[in-house]
Amino acid sequence: MTSGLESYDNTPSWERSYAARPSANVSADTLIRLVYPKLKFQAGAKYYYSNTGYLLAQRIVDARSASKSFDKELARIFASTGLKNTFYTSNMYPPSVAHRVVAGYYGNNDNGFEKFTGKDMTGYSLSWAQGAGAIVSTPQDLATWARALYQGTALLPEKQKRELMSLISIKTAKPLAQPTADDPAGFGLGVAERFDPQLGAFWFYQGETLGFRAAHLYFPKSDLVVCVFANSRPTEPNSKLQELFKTIDASIKAAGYHA
Repeated sequence: MTSGLESYDNTPSWERSYAARPSANVSADTLIRLVYPKLKFQAGAKYYYSNTGYLLAQRIVDARSASKSFDKELARIFASTGLKNTFYTSNMYPPSVAHRVVAGYYGNNDNGFEKFTGKDMTGYSLSWAQGAGAIVSTPQDLATWARALYQGTALLPEKQKRELMSLISIKTAKPLAQPTADDPAGFGLGVAERFDPQLGAFWFYQGETLGFRAAHLYFPKSDLVVCVFANSRPTEPNSKLQELFKTIDASIKAAGYHA
């Protein structure tokens, strides 16, 4: 997240396009071209969360993997990790998956999206997200994935695991050995580590689409995984996930299990 590329879904052109045609099947290349190759800042100068990098990674997998298919590579990884209820699409889910997805309600304040407020977003295309967030899953599968990701090397060889968990500071964009009270958050290759005075140090990630959020926390000292899914997407000041995480932690500690 230090490339300097704007996130394509932060642009007025994307907002207008999606609001006008939420069911459209838009290609990854079309989304990337909304911002690429113009930079917001010099690469490496600061941290800035950009979904464009995920789509570029998706296109690299399409070009260089043995299957020449991002979809097939994800399906292979899901199967090898033992995930039974995790699926990916670059557009619309087939009925066999779609009918199992709970309703997800939009409650944010993105420009031009007023007509979606309070509406169930599951009937619209996920082509706007693709490799940046078009996976559906369950809390149980996410917990399985988190354990496979952080424990051992069955999923990733040691070298790749070190690369995954090598952090840059969200505050300074400089390498960060581990988060502290003074520099509390670092981002790796799609995962993050945070220090919290109440929770201590933990790995986590929170992803969201229009109407949904999913988050996991992993506490290395206790080998505890916490997964939370929400079928709404409010503005950040109205989000209660951080409060929920702390309530869960307090309950665990009250039961005599220390994260």
